[in-house]
Amino acid sequence: MTSSPKSAATGSPSPLKAACTAGAGPTAADSDLFALPGAGVGLVWMLNTAGVQTLRDLADADGPQLTRDLGLIGQIMDVGDWIVFARKACERPDVAP
Repeated sequence: MTSSPKSAATGSPSPLKAACTAGAGPTAADSDLFALPGAGVGLVWMLNTAGVQTLRDLADADGPQLTRDLGLIGQIMDVGDWIVFARKACERPDVAP
């Protein structure tokens, strides 16, 4: 059994690791998707409408399908980078986007 990383300040599991291992996603206001570089309310909303509620969902996402689901935003942005970030945060870096 492995333990999750602890926050240096509190000794509790890091918020990213906790979100990746949680069964249910956080509410939109405290979504761990805001950890994505450059993510704001609009991007989190777009990801939510595409069925991605958490970094864990993003880590499990199929890149080409998510690109299609996001429409114009998926064509403009590199969805693969987001998936790579989520997989690293969820300790799944060996899976290709």
